[in-house]
Amino acid sequence: MRWVVFLLLLLGGLYSLTAFAPATAGKAGMLWPFAADSKPIVGFVGGLPGQASSIVTTFLAGVAGVFFLAAVTGLFWKAIPTRMWPTLVIVAVATSMLLYVLYFGVWMLAPILADTILLWGVLSKRWTAETLPARALRDDSIRIHPFMNVPVPWVFVLTFLVGLGLHYLTPLTIQSAGIIFISRITGMVLTVGGALIAFSSLGIFRAARTTTVPFETPSKLITSGPYRFSRNPMYVGLTLIYLGVAGIQVQIWPVLLLPLLAIYIHRVVIPVEEARLRGVFGDAYEQYCARTRRWV
Repeated sequence: MRWVVFLLLLLGGLYSLTAFAPATAGKAGMLWPFAADSKPIVGFVGGLPGQASSIVTTFLAGVAGVFFLAAVTGLFWKAIPTRMWPTLVIVAVATSMLLYVLYFGVWMLAPILADTILLWGVLSKRWTAETLPARALRDDSIRIHPFMNVPVPWVFVLTFLVGLGLHYLTPLTIQSAGIIFISRITGMVLTVGGALIAFSSLGIFRAARTTTVPFETPSKLITSGPYRFSRNPMYVGLTLIYLGVAGIQVQIWPVLLLPLLAIYIHRVVIPVEEARLRGVFGDAYEQYCARTRRWV
């Protein structure tokens, strides 16, 4: 359930901060509700940041964005006191909801829905910092990068969202109908193939009752199924899904960001996992590495 809350908070921050980087006129959408031609329903609001008398919009969008990001941080970092987490969410939701009401339109329905679900979860006390605990290392034998507190699947999601943001700011489009058709067909194939690889790999881990968290200590060395061909089939599957979704949506920016994501996984995440596995399984893991490549 923590990942549902994480996604809602992340979307909340994205929705509110798009006021500072609106899409081109007429291009507002479900993930980017503000466009350059967005107008408030009451005159005293002024307009979007950068326009005349925009202090109200700037204040609401800024406060909402900061508090949403602080609430996201509180899910993974114990430096945010647990008693403060509900307050962070409530302030973020209150300011963003007011912002969406002032700019109410069809594309504001998705942000309002996300805010409503968050507010319900917090006020009903179904979601609290205590029931959504931050993960911690079981020991301090291996130092981890701070970014590793964010689960790898969500790093893929975050990177893709950054790519979408860059697309709205600086669109890179393909005009050829033939290339668009090929991109979408290829994207569907990659998405289905990647999902099969990723979820079958996850299922093997679940059946073996060993951890999928990179910096936690595994209880069993998995070498069967997709792990016969790759030491990291989950990451291979996620990469294929990422490319597939980009292909279906004909998005160029997320593809351009993928090498940075791959470098992060290759140089930051995987070395920590491998150090854990070597420490636990020793020669058995070394023999596995000798016959199976890191990726494919």
